[in-house]
Amino acid sequence: MNRLGMTMAIAMGMSGMAFAGTNLVANGDFEGATTGWIKYNTSTGVSTLSFVDSAAHSGTKGARMHVTAASTENWHVQLKFPVISTVAQTVYRLSYWAKGPDVSTHVGISDNAYVYLTGFTQTYTSTWTKFQGTFIGDGTKRRIAASLGLDTGVYDFDDVVIEAIGVLDSTWYANADTRIDSLRKNDFGVQVLQDGVAAADIPVTFQLVRHDFPFGTALNFHDDADDDWYKQMAAKYFWAGVTENAFKWPQFEPTQDAVDSATVDKVLDWTESQGWALMRGHALEWGIEKYNFASHWSRQGTCAEYQVFLKHRIDRDMAFYKGRFRQYDVWNEAFHEPAIFNRCGWELLDSAFIWAHAADPTAQLFLNEYSVVAGGETGTFVDLIKGLQARNIPISGIGAQCHFGNQVIDPAVVAMRLSELGALGLPIMVTEFDVGDMTDGNLRTAQEQADQDAMFIRAAFSHPAVQGIILWGFWDSRHWVPDGGIIEEDKTPKLAADSIWNLWNKDWTTSGTNVSTNASGLMGFRGFNGKYVVTVGAGINAQTDTLQFDANHRVWTYNMDGSKPLSLQKPARARLVATPAGLRIYDLAGRQLKIKR
Repeated sequence: MNRLGMTMAIAMGMSGMAFAGTNLVANGDFEGATTGWIKYNTSTGVSTLSFVDSAAHSGTKGARMHVTAASTENWHVQLKFPVISTVAQTVYRLSYWAKGPDVSTHVGISDNAYVYLTGFTQTYTSTWTKFQGTFIGDGTKRRIAASLGLDTGVYDFDDVVIEAIGVLDSTWYANADTRIDSLRKNDFGVQVLQDGVAAADIPVTFQLVRHDFPFGTALNFHDDADDDWYKQMAAKYFWAGVTENAFKWPQFEPTQDAVDSATVDKVLDWTESQGWALMRGHALEWGIEKYNFASHWSRQGTCAEYQVFLKHRIDRDMAFYKGRFRQYDVWNEAFHEPAIFNRCGWELLDSAFIWAHAADPTAQLFLNEYSVVAGGETGTFVDLIKGLQARNIPISGIGAQCHFGNQVIDPAVVAMRLSELGALGLPIMVTEFDVGDMTDGNLRTAQEQADQDAMFIRAAFSHPAVQGIILWGFWDSRHWVPDGGIIEEDKTPKLAADSIWNLWNKDWTTSGTNVSTNASGLMGFRGFNGKYVVTVGAGINAQTDTLQFDANHRVWTYNMDGSKPLSLQKPARARLVATPAGLRIYDLAGRQLKIKR
């Protein structure tokens, strides 16, 4: 079992309590009474509800909503489910089968006063498909409704199940710091020799200057007077990044063979000048039909032509940026935006990953999606990725966007969903974290945003499956959510900016000043994996270097003759044991490595 599998048990965020799987919807198969199933129409949306054999997925009956007049809002026509009672901190899964017009629908979950809590955006087709999502109980009732008002047609539902599947672990977040220490730190050492002999009482000063764990932002250069300041702020708060829009196909190649790579190149040139080790390419394809994607030249012909265009896009651009983008979102929002798959076949998703791996075998390849941590559609995403894995498609990472809107972030819920994804055995990148939404903006107070941002980052940093965290922008003037950044439009840092900076530079840092080597010439410390500035000695004999400390570089040896420090040979085969006298070094067979005195 790999380390991820061994550590998942401490990170589940949900208790191991067993549940019988009782369906809380007594008439979800529509074979008997249909009490509680109600159609809702406004003055602009018109529908009829019937329970007929032609709407059955199994058995003899199903529910049929026939929308005869569409409206401007989805919620203007609804199929309302029977009201259910919930138990506090209990996790519930809603699953059902449906088919209908190829249009986006939304299943919303509200409290008993009709205050919206969460929901699932789903696209029905003419083929029966199973949909699912999870939500959390609070001891009150829940109202569930499928909103169908955007398009006329027949919508069929059957085999509706709502069942309790677990209880949140309310203690999970309290143990975050313990997990962080175990996951993100190691025992390190500096060994000092003088003429090949261990040198005691040599002062060593060390300071972490950059974490190995990637923490980054979406970058949006405008080539204007604000760009210099914008870059300064990006360098202050982050050390990893992603191109926000410039690499998306319509922006990158607006007309066939007329590639506009200038912005992408400027972003990569700048991040490389800053020593950022991780840049993500977002995204090779996005099946959405809004934002000029449906009118892009690549989608105007046949499916066969589109396939040729897509392969060329992947081959050309991944070859050009090989080694500069270390990760790619091969496909963005596959199950939420399935129009191109419904037209040309889901085999396109497999092909895109195969082509991408052939174009750059060194790159990590991600499937990126929303509402899988910030929302309850984790199970659908898991099933999609399991299918890719079963077909041996070369997916190497999971992209969880984490747009939380204006909901309160619950770290136990975050842990539960991250663990469900992490059970797939792939690393997770938090790819687009932010709060607030495009319509209402960010409704949190400054302090609430600071607290919620810090809580989420701590929760994600403490989870063994999470490989990195990216914010979807940081400055309100260049953020898709009104007031959604961590810096005001007038360039004043918000409390959230301070809380995030303090996490990485105060809570999660490692340093020591003039710590003396012991009789074995060793100075040991426990610290975060990353780059350190290390100074050995004092005065004119001091030597300062920038060194990498991680699982493969645990001990650096200095000879006080001005030569460069050396990492312990075959460091992965050694382990360190802290003692009051310093560090002892052992190989994996348990033999203590001798230090020449």
